[in-house]
Amino acid sequence: LSPGWGASESGLARLWDEGAAASGDAGGARLEAELGYGFRAWAGLATPYAGFGYRESARRRWRLGTRFEFGPDLALGVEAERRDGDARPEHGVRIQLRVRW
Repeated sequence: LSPGWGASESGLARLWDEGAAASGDAGGARLEAELGYGFRAWAGLATPYAGFGYRESARRRWRLGTRFEFGPDLALGVEAERRDGDARPEHGVRIQLRVRW
């Protein structure tokens, strides 16, 4: 659970997380929440989760996904997302792969 108020310190992280269209949000109240549970699966850790985000500008963000960690050097995440706001709802899918050499 992560509440906030005002402009964030760096807009770069938000640009990566929410896309260029969200970079015009100057701040205000916001709330991010995520609930997940990890368990051993295959040769690593699987963590299904659900997330919710709200901004004072009436933007809502719903997320549902799973992260798989196969040790400290390899992780895979799959996430579906829905964003509600002033315009029509937007839907997306995100796949993240982390490999450390």
